[in-house]
Parts: sequence; structure tokens; C-alpha cells
Amino acid sequence: MAKLLVLAVSWSVRLLIAGTHGTGPLEGLYGATAQKTWAGTLKTANAIAQQMEKEVPNDARFEQDFAEANVSTSKLARYYLRALERTVRNDPEPYFVPNDELVITLEHVMPEDRKYWRSIPEEIHQSHLTRLGNLVLLKSKPNSEIGNVSFNVKKPYLVAAEPKLTQEVGQYPDWGKEQIEKQQRRLAKLAVRTWPI
Repeated sequence: MAKLLVLAVSWSVRLLIAGTHGTGPLEGLYGATAQKTWAGTLKTANAIAQQMEKEVPNDARFEQDFAEANVSTSKLARYYLRALERTVRNDPEPYFVPNDELVITLEHVMPEDRKYWRSIPEEIHQSHLTRLGNLVLLKSKPNSEIGNVSFNVKKPYLVAAEPKLTQEVGQYPDWGKEQIEKQQRRLAKLAVRTWPI
């Protein structure tokens, strides 16, 4: 049964990232599966997993969807990045992330305010602002210190950060569309390992 709970986390993340199920349809899918379980149609964890496999994106589809995902809900983005960070650190349960949002915050590398980022076209700014590849985790204090400054000013903070994925972003020579997409492809490969089915 514990494996089923772990799978439920993976299914939820995969379905949310794929965008095929919002929270309402996702609840409906789980409800229908629970109903079949209660009725005795699905009697084992394997039967439930097989039922869900019909709806849940496979690894290739999930990686592709993740590589292009925008996540505008900060809590979800923070969860995804923290779980991915735990995968990088070889945590055996990367999907289990305690909630301490007051300590770890979400930083937009290319910030919401384009004051120091005028070289980025508006349409790229709009399309890539909430891409997971543009987001990193930082502790509250350095995040509030750097604000909306240029990438060159942010780099030392990113390199000095504790999360390895944040440090990786700080290693890039510059930051824009190509770098965001490259980082997100890296995260997508990790995502398949973080939320396995």
C-alpha cells in the first residue's frame, strides 16, 4: 500500500505537468479509481496501477512535457525544484519534501521586472518567465538581496547557494532563452527519476 501512495504522488505530478488533468479532473480520476476499488473491480495495488497507467503519461511523454512546462503556482514550483534537488543529492525518497517555505524561496533568474533585462524580447520574457528552467531555490535573505538585478550580479549568489541545481545555473556564462531551455531539459531528465511509475 505504501508503494501505491508513492505512485499516487508520481501520477499527480505527471498529470499536472502534462496539463491533461487540472485539479478537478484529477480528483475525478482518483475518485473513479477509488470507486472501482471499493466496488471490488480493482482488488490489488497492481490492478490500481494498471488502471492509472491508461491516464498517466509514460516516461518519454512526461520528460517531453516537463521540458516545456510553465509553473505559475509558486508552491508547486518550489515543490518540484526541491524534489528534483533531492534527486540530485541521491535521496531515496525525493518526492517527500517538508514544507519550510519561509527558509527556501523561489527565485526567478530572469526576473518579473525587466528593468535590467531589456535585451530579452518581451515575448520570450512572457513565455519563459515561469518555466522551471528559469526558477531556482534560494534562502530568503539572499533572494531578497538580489531582487531584479542582472544575471552577472546574481551569479555569485547562485553559485554560493546551497542547492546544487541553483549552483548549476550560476555556472552559466549568461542567461536567456537557450539557457532556460537547456536547464529545463536537464530538470526534465531528473523528473523521470524523481516521480517514477
